[in-house]
Amino acid sequence: MRRIFAFLLLLLLLGALLVPAVSAVAVPASSTVSTARAAVTAAVGKDTAGAAVLVIENGQVLMAEGFGYADIREQTLVTPDTVFEIGDLSALFVTLVTLRLVEEGAISLDASIADYLDEDTVKSLSLQYPVTVRQLLAGQGGFGGRVMDIAYTDAEYCFESLSEAVLAAVPEQVTRPGTVTSYSPFGIALLALALEHTTDQPFSLYVIDQFLEPLLMRDTQISLKYTVENPATGYTVGEDGLFYTDACHGRRYAALSPATGVLTTLSDMQRLLTWLLSDGALSAEAKALLGQTVTLGMHRTGATPLLPLQNGTLLLSGATDYFSASLALSPDTGSAVLVLANTPVTSLLSLPETLLGGGRYPLTLPQGEPVELKPLRGTYLPATADLSCLVGRLAAVDMGATVRVKDDVLYFGDTALVQIARGVFADAAAPEQPLLQFLFDEDGDVTALVLADGTVYTAAPTFRTGLPARAALGALLVLAAGLLLLAVLGLFRWLTDLDRQGRRDSVLPPLAGGLAALTALLAGAQLLLAFRRGATALSSAYFALRVLTLLSGIAATVLLVLAFVTTLFYRRTHRHVAATGIVYVLFFLLAVFFGLTVM
Repeated sequence: MRRIFAFLLLLLLLGALLVPAVSAVAVPASSTVSTARAAVTAAVGKDTAGAAVLVIENGQVLMAEGFGYADIREQTLVTPDTVFEIGDLSALFVTLVTLRLVEEGAISLDASIADYLDEDTVKSLSLQYPVTVRQLLAGQGGFGGRVMDIAYTDAEYCFESLSEAVLAAVPEQVTRPGTVTSYSPFGIALLALALEHTTDQPFSLYVIDQFLEPLLMRDTQISLKYTVENPATGYTVGEDGLFYTDACHGRRYAALSPATGVLTTLSDMQRLLTWLLSDGALSAEAKALLGQTVTLGMHRTGATPLLPLQNGTLLLSGATDYFSASLALSPDTGSAVLVLANTPVTSLLSLPETLLGGGRYPLTLPQGEPVELKPLRGTYLPATADLSCLVGRLAAVDMGATVRVKDDVLYFGDTALVQIARGVFADAAAPEQPLLQFLFDEDGDVTALVLADGTVYTAAPTFRTGLPARAALGALLVLAAGLLLLAVLGLFRWLTDLDRQGRRDSVLPPLAGGLAALTALLAGAQLLLAFRRGATALSSAYFALRVLTLLSGIAATVLLVLAFVTTLFYRRTHRHVAATGIVYVLFFLLAVFFGLTVM
């Protein structure tokens, strides 16, 4: 009996050892999953603290897993239910709402956006050029950037409505609509506002009613002010290879939530993508629009925020200060790959295109005679730049590019270029590969400079970036110093000059001078922040300084006028007030020019 029992036990042990080996041979691992896991291994713990990866192939979910840490300090692991910010990937929801309303006949893609906004909103926009729904969806509205679109650390700084958020600052249309493709969060948010007017309910509520609730996407939030449960901590990678976060754990409130502020989970996005890939989710017309391309210059771009590849795959990605996301969607094959990460840059973001990519459309070279080189010279700033404030201007200059001509050779930075087609240039060392293209209007003037990767630049006015701008900045500093000196002299005179009865003159002159000096100090604080910290100076405190500069400036203006009137009969004091007033007016005009107030 003992021998039989021992024999059976031996058989069980051998079976336990053999079953895994047999299973491994009988069910080989998917090559797609193997590639995904290799990419995860190469990235997690190195250039991202954690990530969530979804792989759907031919309608079947092959992977829906979390990797690494959602919070390193708390040792919280990433799961499919971990909440991530997805940045510009938020535009997917604006696209879906637009497609649905087009199918219902509620809006027309080629109608002016003004047709779907109330009269007061249209007046507030003051658009230089009319723009259509289709152009906004495709990033062809021509809008520049908004430096105020920072991510707020506290809900109290958020706007109360989408209309307030959009109209808080309307950027200029730096190019004519339909001439250049440059993704614009403002343009997407403006489109969402038009959709909001069309549906007669807040955009976020419409998305909840039509998409989130039916698909049981309970952890996805799109509101201006949201409450996050189970959130990931956002990180950046330091030069030492370690992960760093901030006091807010990398989490922010987006100024334009429909364009950049959606929070979601892998589980929720799995439900959305599974539905999108199912039969009947999108009409043939909607699928055609998603895959439609538009040729602008040498580039072939998408008609929506999603970028079509040659095999029909659609790409869309986004990033915030501490998070990133990347999506590849193939409606024809029923496949999708999604990556959510809690760092803004990671090699994992290329995984969706690696698995589903079919190659970008080749660049198309225009026909015609070569263009003259000299008119192309100048400084070019990103089309998304905002020159309305000093920090935005400095950030734009840091990211700008200089084009110069020397000995009949065009230089982009330090790279010598050769013209290989009309307005198209390549590196002289590699003339077979287009590097950039100049676009022209009907008068032959340069409207934009577009790099091969799609980055768009526009010509910078000389008075904003050249020698005149430097001279104006020097004058601003001299005038600020003058205001401080005049304020000190005015206060000293008021304290020491007494009449025969021992009384002092009116307090208005020194008070006005003091407020003028305070305005100069507030503007100087902005200058110091801007030059020391660059674009990272953008914060709630920075914008508070701009508001305080304006309020102080208004108060100083009122008091200077009153002081000027009250000292008409006191020549010496009157001359001092007049000098202070002249210096102050010149200073404030330059402060407005450099965007040191909210005017």
